[in-house]
Amino acid sequence: MMANSRLKTSRRCSRPELKTRENGLEQKLNQAKEKAKSGDNNAAIPIFRSVYEEKCLFPKKAKEAAKELKKLGVNDLAAIADPPIFEKLASARSSARC
Repeated sequence: MMANSRLKTSRRCSRPELKTRENGLEQKLNQAKEKAKSGDNNAAIPIFRSVYEEKCLFPKKAKEAAKELKKLGVNDLAAIADPPIFEKLASARSSARC
């Protein structure tokens, strides 16, 4: 019983932190896109790479960064798998299609 309440508390504490990190990555992506658009590729590439390195927690943002890196000629990136589906209904539907 006590472990269950700890888990709920942990989830409540981690959601805002994840949202903060995601917002930070979005800002980095926008900053890097602006630099790439203005022709400053040498400054944009490290920013895109830093977003790409967060691929475990934010695979969609990492895919977007990888796409932009490829546009800039950077091809030494590992493939990113599709993110897991956490919703029970959506997960059941996708596994039923297989």
